[in-house]
Amino acid sequence: MMCWRVKQCETDEDILECCFEKGRRLNDGDLFVWHGFASKLGWRDSITPRPEQPKKEMGIADRNDIHCIPDLIDFDEGRFPQAGKTS
Repeated sequence: MMCWRVKQCETDEDILECCFEKGRRLNDGDLFVWHGFASKLGWRDSITPRPEQPKKEMGIADRNDIHCIPDLIDFDEGRFPQAGKTS
């Protein structure tokens, strides 16, 4: 159901509204817990090896300062310290 609905949405905001229609809006407590979880995703947990392949593909396999999925996303989008430079 959601895949079909997502294809009809034009923006990320539209997709989010579709999710709210089927579920519920998140409160401050939900957001606090999610951000705490997401900020460490891939750091010393079951998916720790996951960022390694994209790091190789991006030519930054030697970057040992990129520890988790959010670090990798921030690097890719230019928000990580020294993004685009290898250490």
